[in-house]
Amino acid sequence: MPTPLILLLYLFALIAGFCGAEPTVHSVKYMVDSQDYADAINLKIATNTLEESNLLLMQQLGTRYQHEYASLARIQYFMDQGQAVCVPNKLKTSERASKYIFSYPVNLYLSHLLYQLATNQALAPEVLTEEGELKSLNSLFTDFPSKTILLPFKRSFGPMLDKQIALLPDVNKLIYQGGDLHESEIEMFIKQRGDFLLTYPATIFANKKSFGDIAIRGYAIANNPKYTVSRIMCADSPATRTHIEQINQALHVLYAQPELLDIHLKWAPPTTHEQIKIYYQQVTQEFRQTLQ
Repeated sequence: MPTPLILLLYLFALIAGFCGAEPTVHSVKYMVDSQDYADAINLKIATNTLEESNLLLMQQLGTRYQHEYASLARIQYFMDQGQAVCVPNKLKTSERASKYIFSYPVNLYLSHLLYQLATNQALAPEVLTEEGELKSLNSLFTDFPSKTILLPFKRSFGPMLDKQIALLPDVNKLIYQGGDLHESEIEMFIKQRGDFLLTYPATIFANKKSFGDIAIRGYAIANNPKYTVSRIMCADSPATRTHIEQINQALHVLYAQPELLDIHLKWAPPTTHEQIKIYYQQVTQEFRQTLQ
């Protein structure tokens, strides 16, 4: 029978073995085209809804996934090769759904508004509806044919806006890429590199310090959905299909708890909280029923 000393030495060796073991290599890799986002997730320092909600999701999964920064083209290459790659904060469009697989919604945003600096000429009544919404992006450049709108490279704004953007003349589109897209667009907008900015109210609120005393005005766009949801998007592989199932189970738990909604409210303008609560309940109730 082993002596107590031998048992103690064995226990120490066992603990040392665990401590010295190589970290688990996940079969699924997360890649993002924002270094700031990768740093926030890897260092667990959230500065917006997207980062904090995804940190909460990782916590619920019980597994920490390192996020690797890469260019959008490189990420798409790996995904199109069928590698087990996932990308957070993606809108589910019909084109993407034909190639990739998606989780249930992780983030909900009040839909994009069209912003301009308040020092610029306001939109004419002719391009607005009776409710004060912009009739369409095309009508905008009928009124301002020499103006430009800032647009990130290959970002989807949802089916309706994507169709309108595709019809805009190239001369009116200022396409940019690289770096943190939300920070880049705010900086370019403030410096008047482009005349109009299409973004979420939450993005404007998160960057309110950057604006300082600069006043802006925003217009809703007619017939655009009142909110949009983003998800985890993965290349289709056995590993990612299993991972998506795990994510959906984790979200089912989070939907029933207050933390995820609280995160959405924390990073949104107080004037939008009631709207967010209503839409959040609609979305989460739909997917909670799916898993029952």
